[in-house]
Amino acid sequence: MALRASVGFLVIVFMTTACARKNMPPGQDWTVLPEEEALKLTTPCSRSFPASLSGYWLLADKDIERAENRFQEALRRTLGRLSDEDRAGSPGRWYAQYAGFFRNGHRVVYVNAVADGSDWRKHAVKICDGGLMSFGAVLDLERDAVDSFEFNGTLGGRIRLNGIGNADAADTAVEADGASPRR
Repeated sequence: MALRASVGFLVIVFMTTACARKNMPPGQDWTVLPEEEALKLTTPCSRSFPASLSGYWLLADKDIERAENRFQEALRRTLGRLSDEDRAGSPGRWYAQYAGFFRNGHRVVYVNAVADGSDWRKHAVKICDGGLMSFGAVLDLERDAVDSFEFNGTLGGRIRLNGIGNADAADTAVEADGASPRR
């Protein structure tokens, strides 16, 4: 019963956050990093960066709107798979730093999301450890799906998701329809 209440609470929090985001002026909780700063995202401190990403392209408004929707869904689903103990450390709001990269010649959107950071609008933020305070994810624009999602590590190791044993968030794909298949 407590688990259902926790998940229900999270759904309400994220639905409220999503609704609040729609009423915010564009860019209030996200930014598109310029190339020089975006390239700094390729060397995070305590999580992996998808090795297949390279180059840079400038995101358009339509790409950001699409990314916002897909990353919010991926975040909601991933948080729902955390243990109650891990989920208790969730900041509830992240600021998104978006960058366009290429993977095998195709455009993808990368998000570096941070719960806090000075100058996050202008400079790539790297948080070492921090667990749920930061995550990275990739939106494949052709598939319209988030296929990489990883929280930062913690001093105790990687954050584990319920239902997939010792795997972490980077091992989980979130399809456009919201399904999260096991690999």
